[in-house]
Amino acid sequence: MKIKIKKYNKGPIISPEISSELGQNIQGPSIIKKPTWINNKLGKYLLYFADHKGDHIKLAHSNNLFHSWEIYKGGTLGLFQSNFLTAPPEIP
Repeated sequence: MKIKIKKYNKGPIISPEISSELGQNIQGPSIIKKPTWINNKLGKYLLYFADHKGDHIKLAHSNNLFHSWEIYKGGTLGLFQSNFLTAPPEIP
C-alpha cells in the first residue's frame, strides 16, 4: 500500500467560524475519501466531527481537502441514536 502525506499548515481545515451550527469546541475531526458504494452528490471527501458538548455527529463534505468544506445541515447521527448515556445516571 502506498500512502502519500502532505502537511496542511494554513490553520484548521474546519473551525467554528464556518457555521453557527458547529459549536465552539470541535472534537475528533476525521476525514475519509468517500467510498464508491455511497451514492450521493456530496463531495469526494467526508469530514466527521462533533462539538464536545454537542448532541450529534456532524459532517462536512468537499471535493478539495484544503478548502470549500460545506456543512451537512442537521448532523448525521444524534446522540440519542447512539445508545450512549445522554442524562446523568440516578445515584442510589
